[in-house]
Amino acid sequence: MRVLFVIESMPCHRFLKEAQALNALGIELYMCYRKRGATIAKDADFSIFKSILTLKKRQRFFKKKLLQFIKDNRIEVIHYHNYPDRLGFQVLNYGLKIPVVYDQHDLMSIQKTKFNRKKKYWEQYCLENADGVVFVTEHYQKKSFELYNIRAPHIVLPNLTSQNVIKEIASSEEKLSCQDGNIHLVWVGHINSDDTHHKCMLKSFRVLSERGFHIHVYPTRSKEYHDYREIANVHLHDQLSYEDMMKKINIYDAGIAINNPYMPDKTRMYTLLHVFQNKLNDYIFAGIPAITLNSFEPMADYINKYEVGFTFDTLEEMTPEMIREKMPQYLTNISEKRPVLLKKINQQVEEVIALYHDLKEKKQDGTS
Repeated sequence: MRVLFVIESMPCHRFLKEAQALNALGIELYMCYRKRGATIAKDADFSIFKSILTLKKRQRFFKKKLLQFIKDNRIEVIHYHNYPDRLGFQVLNYGLKIPVVYDQHDLMSIQKTKFNRKKKYWEQYCLENADGVVFVTEHYQKKSFELYNIRAPHIVLPNLTSQNVIKEIASSEEKLSCQDGNIHLVWVGHINSDDTHHKCMLKSFRVLSERGFHIHVYPTRSKEYHDYREIANVHLHDQLSYEDMMKKINIYDAGIAINNPYMPDKTRMYTLLHVFQNKLNDYIFAGIPAITLNSFEPMADYINKYEVGFTFDTLEEMTPEMIREKMPQYLTNISEKRPVLLKKINQQVEEVIALYHDLKEKKQDGTS
């Protein structure tokens, strides 16, 4: 099966992790993206893609170029990843003879208060006209069906971990807590300084610092973050490649997986409680327990089901002693459960492959 992965901007972590998982199960992959200046997973390895079609930043008309690429590489399925949705809208409008799968990383219409009519239309068009849809959580699937008239076959594929690094993760370094007796937490990902933003962790880190924790931050952008540096016990580290980061974070005691729980916009906060963050499985497969709040239901349910981390009602109730007491058991659980989790991930990826085959047959039969 030859599949073309398409994305508007530079590939993100979910895009690359799905590609690695599908490639590990025998799918031949190709890539098309619009060249932009945004940073992605640092030092991302594109070698799994047989060929790459790069569109210019402001290239609006590329049908001929895309059709030639599809013909030359005998592409059987297009797998489009949002957000944004403009490129997906354009691809679907070309009336291609092969199926197009729409992979909804984010349901932006329920997350952005200033989501203009054009962008909402692109989102709606993609969801209502794709041959198949992949949702990231059951909640986003439910909300999408409430908003739009979706008739296509669909599945749920939560965020994965990278197949390329799972077997390579091993740290010979001693945990920092064994050296100084403190509990060291890690945060991997974007941080923001606007207290209305869902990635603003200023208050969360202040609370954890006051509770006696050390917080190590590996941001996705190279900035100074002066307001974060001013918080006691917060340590800002250099941006690492994904592979290096997965090997490095094993020296910490647990990883934080939340959105800003102190957001003033409660309506928007509600929509963000149903995410399943990329970093959750990254922590677990790196060999450290994950921490979330019970209000982040999909992540809390996952952690509790497999007993691979901590869930709390609030950050204020957390203490280093709580982490220290249960950490040995959770480390044992992670070691035992990772093969189970990997098997589950592969089963979910196999559902994507089954969707590809089903859509291809329907397209050939003229029933889609």
